[in-house]
Amino acid sequence: GRILLVEDEPAVARFMGDLLAHWGLEVQAFLDPRAALDALRADPSSADLVLTDLTMPGMTGLDLARACRRLPSPPPVVLYSGHAENAPRSELDAAGVAALVRKPIDPGVLFDTLRAHLPRREG
Repeated sequence: GRILLVEDEPAVARFMGDLLAHWGLEVQAFLDPRAALDALRADPSSADLVLTDLTMPGMTGLDLARACRRLPSPPPVVLYSGHAENAPRSELDAAGVAALVRKPIDPGVLFDTLRAHLPRREG
């Protein structure tokens, strides 16, 4: 699958990108959520899933999820956060968030979450 990773901390973005690539996923990483959204708008089929941090400067992960929802054939959005209590389920549902993963990231939980929300490919 193709993951669009949005994480404003470079060290975390590298760690997450390496982890996802180790699992055989194609990763396109962005440090700026607005740049990620521009890339998705330019090519909405470029990502099978958006994996984004919740708390980022300029645009939150929830804002990004809401914007993705307006795309043609929007990809599922998985949020991760160390402050998950700040995002009530009703707000996540309203933004179209498929799942929330808590920080610190448990790789097994993240793997299972991505597997559950990545579209199945035939072939």
